[in-house]
Amino acid sequence: MLVQLPKDQATEIYHSINGILNKAIDDAKKEAGIDSPWIKGKLAASKWLGVSRNSLDKLMKYGLPVHFIEDMDICFFNKQEITKYLLEK
Repeated sequence: MLVQLPKDQATEIYHSINGILNKAIDDAKKEAGIDSPWIKGKLAASKWLGVSRNSLDKLMKYGLPVHFIEDMDICFFNKQEITKYLLEK
């Protein structure tokens, strides 16, 4: 037995499910920080770059841009600055 919805109902269900899925994807991206231009911490930066913490420390020693907040002992990396730095090397 085949049940077929009227075209307007099928379209409404499609748009409803599409909206739910898009919101879930956007929420997941936001939570994961995928769309953020910033990376917080050395561990996250080394994972993003696909290098070890030691390699990241060496890159920083050689001039990789990093932004420190001294009184909080936190460092941030800007993805565009990292990309520019690596492309210029």
